[in-house]
Amino acid sequence: RQARHQVPTGRRYLPHRL
Repeated sequence: RQARHQVPTGRRYLPHRL
């Protein structure tokens, strides 16, 4: 809930770094 761009690769959402 703090950093959404630091979350792992989900199933329907991808990392911001990619």
